[in-house]
Amino acid sequence: MVFFSIILTIFSDKHLEECLNSIFSQTNSDFEVICIDTTNSEKTDEILSKFLMDTRLTRIKVDITVDNIGDIKNNLIESSTGKYLSFLTSNNVLSNPEVLEKISESSNNAELISSNIDVINENITSNPFYNPIYTKYTEIGEDEVEEYGVPYNLSRNIIKKEYVVQNHITFRNMNHC
Repeated sequence: MVFFSIILTIFSDKHLEECLNSIFSQTNSDFEVICIDTTNSEKTDEILSKFLMDTRLTRIKVDITVDNIGDIKNNLIESSTGKYLSFLTSNNVLSNPEVLEKISESSNNAELISSNIDVINENITSNPFYNPIYTKYTEIGEDEVEEYGVPYNLSRNIIKKEYVVQNHITFRNMNHC
C-alpha cells in the first residue's frame, strides 16, 4: 500500500510534462500515479514514455465520454492502493516539491486535506497567490457530499480512500448531473 494514489486524467498534452514533473519531483515518493489517457495523441505517448519506466506510473487508455467518466474513476478508486486519493488533470501542477511530504506529515488521519495546486491555462503559467499552507478537515460537510457525490473541486483536496469506500461516495457520469 502507498500513501497517495494520484488519479490523473489527461484531456490534453499541452501541460502534461509539467504536471508529471511536478508529481515525480516530490520529496515524498510514497505514491502511485494512475493516468487516464483520453487523448489518442502521439505527443502524449512521447511525454508518457519518459515516465513509464517508473513503476509508480500506470497508464490506462480509454475512450472517455460523459456517459462513462464517473464509472472509470470509480473503478480506479476501487483498484487504487493508496491510503489517500488525489484527483488531478493534466493542467494541474503540484505547487512545490514538498506538497506530498507536508501533507503526509500533517495528515493526522484526517478524511479530507486541502492543499495547493496551480492550474495552468493559456495565459497563466503559475499563480503567485498559492502558498504551501495546508488546512486539515476531520470530516466532509454532508451537504457537499449529497449535492456533488465526490466533494466539489476535488483536485484541490486529498481524500482518505477508506472514507470514500465506507460512505459509498462515487463520481457520477456527467449525463446524470
